[in-house]
Amino acid sequence: MDQSIETRLARLEAIEACRALKMKYARLCDSRYPPVELSELFVEDGVWDGGPKWGKHVGRAAIQEFFRVAESTISWAMHYTVSGDIKVADDLKSAVGRWYLWQPMTTEVEGKKKPVILIADYLDHYVKGPKGQWLYKSLELHVQILTTLEDGWVKKPMI
Repeated sequence: MDQSIETRLARLEAIEACRALKMKYARLCDSRYPPVELSELFVEDGVWDGGPKWGKHVGRAAIQEFFRVAESTISWAMHYTVSGDIKVADDLKSAVGRWYLWQPMTTEVEGKKKPVILIADYLDHYVKGPKGQWLYKSLELHVQILTTLEDGWVKKPMI
């Protein structure tokens, strides 16, 4: 592996670009999930995978449609995305990121708006796009806990 100053700097720049992409994703989600803007963070055939709870959506059009629904069902959210660990491939054209998510939000549960806590982790695959920008190849959300504040994760870890 080349350890030149230029390569080391390019690796650090890639890490920071991936971190900025994750934060842009979180800020957009916290702005009521604008579907077009969120889908543009992915490559054309990108994947957003929310597991059994929210499903797998392949391609920008499918990702857009998913966020269009999210926009109408989650009236408020705050993504606390922490402890990012980003590993850049030796060719400096792809990377893998792992993150933890703690997310308070307001959404409908059994027909009523409720305060909900989501605890999850992300596995992200990033690629360098044709214009040098970093984009998601895939984003996987692994839900650990999704519960109302009144029930809590001990009483009812999944709604």
